[in-house]
Amino acid sequence: MPISPKSKIIIASLFSLLGLYFLISPFNSPLYNFLIFPSTDKKVRSLPDGYLGSLPGAQLDELYFNSDGLKLHALFLRNPKSKRVFLLSHGKGNNVYLELDHARMLYQFGSVFMYDYRGFGKSEGTISVEGAKVDALSAYDYLKNAGYEPENIIAFGQSFGTGISGYLSTQRQVNALIFQSGYSSLSSVGKRKMPWLIIYPDWMFGKIDIDNLAFVRAEHPPLLAFHGLRDTEIPVQESIELCKHARPLAKLVVLPEGKHLAYGANGEFHQELSKFLEVIEKH
Repeated sequence: MPISPKSKIIIASLFSLLGLYFLISPFNSPLYNFLIFPSTDKKVRSLPDGYLGSLPGAQLDELYFNSDGLKLHALFLRNPKSKRVFLLSHGKGNNVYLELDHARMLYQFGSVFMYDYRGFGKSEGTISVEGAKVDALSAYDYLKNAGYEPENIIAFGQSFGTGISGYLSTQRQVNALIFQSGYSSLSSVGKRKMPWLIIYPDWMFGKIDIDNLAFVRAEHPPLLAFHGLRDTEIPVQESIELCKHARPLAKLVVLPEGKHLAYGANGEFHQELSKFLEVIEKH
């Protein structure tokens, strides 16, 4: 029986919708890398006036290291009085020059290694989720080769970088994890910000997803998480869900007035980090 014109239109429409479904699906990695990283901040900035003068004994080195054949840029704020180093994986819109104030907050507790993923700042390459994971491993290996022991390396992740730090902890030994504005998974955040993604099952996100929830459900290093209650970029519910499933030695600090990447208005970050470091030193 010949197909009627109306049936042909319906069939053509169904195939068009199916094609569109897959075209904008997470299978389209280039599209989703673009949605995750719509722009990167490549502006090279100078040090704030009096920066090192406010940090007794500090030394700031600019350096490059290799990652998968690419040359990546880093700033290394060294604290000569401490063996501890924070490996800082930043958010998706930053570069290392925007991390200097964050590094200042951490300096009294140890050195701070800030690096730019491929495609960010002065680093070579094109940004992608998979590439950022590789870059974190390379940054860790640089520190290890420079003489830092795993028990002195703390993975510090901010926003997007919390997933990178979580992934790093599954591939390399670190002493602890610190998350600032973390998330349970990239797909979860994506579905909150781009509602059409709800129609896609989690397995379709594949390599472009980072599943922090899976990381913390397994054995993981001690975890300290900070999240602002007024964070509109990544809702605090993401960190609540994450820490609800974390193993022992995990703590969530909710900052009542905090927004994205908040430290707290009353010294909460400094106080909680100090207590956390004391605990893991005894652990």
